[in-house]
Amino acid sequence: MKFTLASIAGFSLTAFMAPFPFSAAADEASDWVSEDAVKSRLISSYKSIAPDRESLYIGWQVQMEDGWKTYWRTPGEAGLPPVFSWEGSENITAAEVFYPLPHRFTLFGIETFGYDKEVIMPVRLSFVDPLKPAHVKLRMTYMVCSDVCIPYEANYQLTLPPAEFADERTPYAEPIYQALSLVPSAGEDTGSGLAIETASLRGPAGNQILSLDIKANQPLTAADVMVEAGPEFAFGKPQIALRGDGAEARVAVSVFEGIATQDLAGHPVTITLTDGLGQAIERRITFD
Repeated sequence: MKFTLASIAGFSLTAFMAPFPFSAAADEASDWVSEDAVKSRLISSYKSIAPDRESLYIGWQVQMEDGWKTYWRTPGEAGLPPVFSWEGSENITAAEVFYPLPHRFTLFGIETFGYDKEVIMPVRLSFVDPLKPAHVKLRMTYMVCSDVCIPYEANYQLTLPPAEFADERTPYAEPIYQALSLVPSAGEDTGSGLAIETASLRGPAGNQILSLDIKANQPLTAADVMVEAGPEFAFGKPQIALRGDGAEARVAVSVFEGIATQDLAGHPVTITLTDGLGQAIERRITFD
């Protein structure tokens, strides 16, 4: 099966009419939308919008019963990614979704990426005018899986009023910012020394290998690599060979496992590297 990259990481809002009903608004959180094994809602880090605040974070919170999982922006060889639709929102110019580092799930040789038990996906809202209320309306489509997979659609609503002087944090601020800390870093230094030293692509289309040299300040015995490209590309499970004291490694990822011939060269590739101990980085590369 193919990887898909259908979820929205950065979304500009252009429509302001809502063609569907929403759950009742709350000051700090929307109502829970409960299904058989999962419930979800929107939560806000602040009760209102400060006069000088151009953006603030909210979060899509999902809680699942034991044995159930939902998916990352690229689900892997099965599943569907979450899709965010902000149609009908008012006084919002953009909603940028941030994805915490997912888990790798292996079942019957099928590799997927996602979250179990609970996840909060932080969203940075940008406002047209912080002196006016912001009405947040979200329609989510997502999938949860256990022995069976179930797609869901849910609607949520929040209203963020303007603050006369300063805005006040809600009890949800801490979990939202904790989720943000789990988002792979796009910067050069995480304090762990985690880095992709070199990246190369070799072999003819249909039989290509993505090779990486990686390093960290401590042994990479729990390291993992997740590779994303367009929907026509799929990637095998990374083969990681430690070097020296284990703080360096060579990674090989097969391209097009069982997929029709397609050349990865010239296509943007997103590589997420984690040391498996809480540090992760994300790099975007295009191979010549």
